Amino acid sequence: MFNIYYEERSLPTLHLNRVSQAIAFLPNLVNGVVKSKNDVAYATNVYYGTDFKNGTLADYSNDWAILKLNKPIGKKYGYLGWKSLPSSTLVGDTNKFALVGYSGDFPNPKKKGYENLTAGESMTAGVHLECSILRHQDNLLYHNCDTNHGASGGAIISNINGKYYILALHSGSNEVNGLLLNRAVEMSRLDEWLQGN
Repeated sequence: MFNIYYEERSLPTLHLNRVSQAIAFLPNLVNGVVKSKNDVAYATNVYYGTDFKNGTLADYSNDWAILKLNKPIGKKYGYLGWKSLPSSTLVGDTNKFALVGYSGDFPNPKKKGYENLTAGESMTAGVHLECSILRHQDNLLYHNCDTNHGASGGAIISNINGKYYILALHSGSNEVNGLLLNRAVEMSRLDEWLQGN
């Protein structure tokens, strides 16, 4: 949802195996409805960190994508920048992070307060407040934010000196010894890519 990049300068394009004919970004999608269809933006270029051919944890540490959009919708809706911080400053049971994304289990119209959200699961953004990044291992951050299918790519954000920044991107979960472990990509991976391009 937030891993969107708009810039006027030209960047090299890495070609995908024809994932889709068109990728649309729907700003402020609520209950499956966009406030203005004129604000829908389309990806003109897609950049990504891995194609998952190796099937290793290294693939997950580079599980990110950046879309260059055909219009600067951030000028109207605003945008979140990202910030690369050392893992030592992120890790700990701090409850200072939030995961924002389009998990497949939200909204649930059977829950009180959500009865009017009827467009279908994952058609409205959800947020888990006060979660933590618990450890850093194998170039991945592990967190306890609530996730479900569809949450991949969701932004893990926090307030730093009065401004919100994306500090990691949720990249999936796996079960180890009966425990569900949530993985996240460090923003430094995207910084490394930008510096090389």
